[in-house]
Amino acid sequence: MKSWMIRSAVIAGIGCMLAACNFAHAQLAPPDPGACASPIVVMFGEIDEKLAHKVAGQLLDADSNICKEPTTLYIDSPGGDIVAGGMIVDAILLSHRPVDTVNTAEAASMAAIIFETATGKRIAWPHSTLMLHRARLTLHGSPEQAQSQLAIWSRLLDRYETSIAAKLGMTLDQYRRAADAEIRLLPDEAVKAHLADEVATRK
Repeated sequence: MKSWMIRSAVIAGIGCMLAACNFAHAQLAPPDPGACASPIVVMFGEIDEKLAHKVAGQLLDADSNICKEPTTLYIDSPGGDIVAGGMIVDAILLSHRPVDTVNTAEAASMAAIIFETATGKRIAWPHSTLMLHRARLTLHGSPEQAQSQLAIWSRLLDRYETSIAAKLGMTLDQYRRAADAEIRLLPDEAVKAHLADEVATRK
């Protein structure tokens, strides 16, 4: 009788151990890549520090996700602060996963630069518009402070404008002359100008 009880206890113990191992294995198993969805980030409205913190934070959060699907950044913005916008540009460029940008209505000024920064696809909705122009800077403080602001912002803009000019096949001077009068493009025009990769269609 005792021998039977001991054998039963041993078998039960082994069963519990196996169940625990199976549970631990299930807990540690990596997620199914097929279950991953593309993260979505929205940038709607004028670009200021608050919006930049939100968008950059969401891009960083998406980048930390184990799934490797591209992040999609939806844009509808008249532009805004170039320093705040630069934070979003860097968050895109430093992301380990591709970032697709989608112009849903308007990508103008700094928002257009962010749209062009895509490390994945640049997609334009059928009735969206793209607008690029020379930045209009608002300077503050004393003449010396204003001069310092102008110097640093001019160097920052040089980087953005050099990148856009290259996409258009222009020299920096050619781009600046064109942008002085504003460059406004519909989706198909943006594709022809190499400033968008495709016009969105229902799939």
